[in-house]
Amino acid sequence: MHLFYSRDFSQNNPVLDEKESHHAIHVLRLQRNDSIAISDGAGNLFHGSIQEINKKSCVIHINEQKPLVDNSAKGFHLAVSPTKSIDRMEWMVEKCTELGIGSITFLKSRYSERKEINLAKLEAIAVSAMKQSQRTYMPALFPMIPFTEYIQRSTASIRFIACQHDSLTVDQWIKKTDKTKNNSILIGPEGGFSEEEVILALQKDTQPIALGSYRLRTETAAIAACQLMNHFTV
Repeated sequence: MHLFYSRDFSQNNPVLDEKESHHAIHVLRLQRNDSIAISDGAGNLFHGSIQEINKKSCVIHINEQKPLVDNSAKGFHLAVSPTKSIDRMEWMVEKCTELGIGSITFLKSRYSERKEINLAKLEAIAVSAMKQSQRTYMPALFPMIPFTEYIQRSTASIRFIACQHDSLTVDQWIKKTDKTKNNSILIGPEGGFSEEEVILALQKDTQPIALGSYRLRTETAAIAACQLMNHFTV
């Protein structure tokens, strides 16, 4: 069954938005009475059938609303400095969404080679990944923010930064995570975080971590951290 995403979809508003309606009718060639599933990105999942086709929307007859499933990745936040190649960031967003991530913030750090991102495009990629993986939660994506500002404003209960400062091993830092709290992991750009940025983070009770014995690309480190947190934390 095809899964669609419509942020404002509900029992009181059983309508697919224009973009999803176009995909259903003009790309997939679905017709009246065809069965589909719809998620609002907040964990709600509806099963229904296409009842009415309009020029810019589809009205859905809801047959069933599935019980709300807890978002196991809700407490996982990734803060990452975008790479020079935006393709690699797009791939990272796609894979982290498939694996499960609560939110992603893009950092403007000292050695960042990219100063801007197209947040709308990244959100579209996340939507596609959410639907492909049959997830019902859409991760929140936040625009670029200076590293120092992020550190000052972060409300995460447990903070980690990938660096080489007497870092905790994977086993050690995984034991310190807690799915019932907000956990954030900071991943630097190609050149890594500056010494000043690392010191500032450590002063704010951020714990240094290592993701293994080898040097990983930015997007690989982000995906590895996402998978480790999802797989090993309880």
